[in-house]
Amino acid sequence: MHNYFEEMYNLLFKLKGIQQQLLELSYKKKNLAYKNDIEGLNEVVGQELKYLSELNSLEKKRQNVQEKLSKSLNIPEKEITLSFIIDRAGGKLKERFTILQKELNGLLKAQEEINKTNKTLLETHLEYTDAMLHVIVGSEDPLNNYYTEEGKAVEKEMKKSAGLFDKQV
Repeated sequence: MHNYFEEMYNLLFKLKGIQQQLLELSYKKKNLAYKNDIEGLNEVVGQELKYLSELNSLEKKRQNVQEKLSKSLNIPEKEITLSFIIDRAGGKLKERFTILQKELNGLLKAQEEINKTNKTLLETHLEYTDAMLHVIVGSEDPLNNYYTEEGKAVEKEMKKSAGLFDKQV
């Protein structure tokens, strides 16, 4: 049983390392969004995908160890939480799990906050881009594409939009 606890600790420690990398990338993404560096953002998203793939692989291994631990203790798998493990672990391992739990909680809270900031930045950027498109093209459909629910084209009189390209100078 102690072997499963040690194995679980090692997996969670690796998961924490990946979470730290993802958090660093999120801060980098925030700075790139401020600078409107689309190439840099694309590069960061690519790096995130690699870490997320690794995270997914480790999570599957963690679930496997959780299942084995559940069988060895003869309790339902869903009852095996980090708090449960801390209560059952002894000595130094209990200390290590407790520290790891605090670190993971801190990382997840920080990630949640930076995700909120990044979401707001991206939404603001999209709203700005949309507003600029309306200024340039106008708010009416420039192609006059109107369709019924059946997909048939509807003849509609083209309204003059106030877009930059439609203005008389």
